[in-house]
Amino acid sequence: MKKTKYQYLYLLTFLVFASCVRIYHKSDFIISQKKYEYSPNLKINGFYIDTVVLDQQERPYYPRRICVSPMVLFGDGTAIKIHGVYCRPWLNGEDVNPLIIELKKQIKFEIENNDLTFKNEPAIWDWGMYRTNGKEIAMQVYKNHQGDYHLVDYWGEIQNDSTIVFNSITDRAKKIKKGEINEEYRFCEFEIRPDSTNYIKTNIGEFGQD
Repeated sequence: MKKTKYQYLYLLTFLVFASCVRIYHKSDFIISQKKYEYSPNLKINGFYIDTVVLDQQERPYYPRRICVSPMVLFGDGTAIKIHGVYCRPWLNGEDVNPLIIELKKQIKFEIENNDLTFKNEPAIWDWGMYRTNGKEIAMQVYKNHQGDYHLVDYWGEIQNDSTIVFNSITDRAKKIKKGEINEEYRFCEFEIRPDSTNYIKTNIGEFGQD
């Protein structure tokens, strides 16, 4: 009986916090109002990864790590851009390529099990849309900041059909406007696609309106 009480208490607490979640900047989501046109310059039958190295940290201690952050582009202009990273310790003298292969396997496993994105409601965390214009790419994605959802804009260049480089960002939660970044995403072919159902697609009329 005690266990049941705790389960109900946990559920109630979760529902209270979930009901307090706010989605900001809906009127700024202007990409949703722009027509999507498929770009032959981009491969979309798989996912992209941005690879970064996190140096060793002393307090608290973390070893040097090789990390990847995945992104998935869909044929209707929908996008997932994960703001977290998947990491492996990278020891001195160790070949980094097998570590990256293992990280790709982890991403594939999560795609296969439909676990790449957070499942809490509303289903908007790391979801957004992208549009292309020649070699230019623009993307708007929601990220979680202290429990609420804030819109982030990315601008970049399609260098070839397998490489995208984002070089500019507007992060409203961090009050960054047109800040410089250097995120290089490289394509990894994979036959399975995540489920692209998300809050933005099912409530598109709420976005891009003053």
